[in-house]
Amino acid sequence: MATAARHPGVLRFVVVVWVFAAACSSQTSRVPETAQPSREQPIASLPAPAARVATGPEPPEASAEVPESRAPVPIEDDPAEAPADDPHLLERLTIAVAEPGSLRAGKFRAARDVFIEVKRHVVDRSYAERKDVRCLQALVSDPKGVVRGFAQLGGTEHHYAEFRHYFDGAGALRLLLHKRTDEAGGSTEDIVAFDSAGEVVACGHVVHRSGMPAPDLCAAEPEPAVDPEVKKAMRASASQRSRNEMREYLQTIDPVAEFKHCPSE
Repeated sequence: MATAARHPGVLRFVVVVWVFAAACSSQTSRVPETAQPSREQPIASLPAPAARVATGPEPPEASAEVPESRAPVPIEDDPAEAPADDPHLLERLTIAVAEPGSLRAGKFRAARDVFIEVKRHVVDRSYAERKDVRCLQALVSDPKGVVRGFAQLGGTEHHYAEFRHYFDGAGALRLLLHKRTDEAGGSTEDIVAFDSAGEVVACGHVVHRSGMPAPDLCAAEPEPAVDPEVKKAMRASASQRSRNEMREYLQTIDPVAEFKHCPSE
């Protein structure tokens, strides 16, 4: 120490060397702050979420299962709605049809009056017309409940037919219309007029186009073989008239019973 006191410059040199050595020792033994792992990540350094574009609800994820196929719920058909295979059925299933040209003949005058009356009241809805599409029938009644009209449509795979009955205010059949077409292109029409007692007063059979053999409601069928005495009595009877089985059958149809007891399928 005596030497250092005598030489102050040497002391300063030693102090400076010691401080420098201490500083170097501290820097070499200390891990730099930048090399140490960070314990906390600032929020600002996290990656920002990707911006979402408003495109509506996201579609459901695809599933490996095939969704069950469901048949469409059937819609109840309105009674006044026609079947799909015949959209014009309800238009034809009515008593209110176009007037046949032959009906204008004078011999059908009384029957034509009934036809016009019934059709007019069906059109203006003052007569009720009920339709049964399943059995292809239509029944017309006036406000008193008297049957004024009855229509039936039908046929086979070879022909199609329409029958229409017109009744007067007392419920007596006064007019019968029959239209028929067939697969061979045939088209016929029958018009039969009756008096209030049910006797045929006028009849007309019109062949519009020739085709398959068709019934003729005006034709007189051969009389059955009967005893001569019985035949003589029949001719003498005032009620004797020409026979036509199909016409007689149509004349005796009970419209109410037919419409009510439509056979189920």
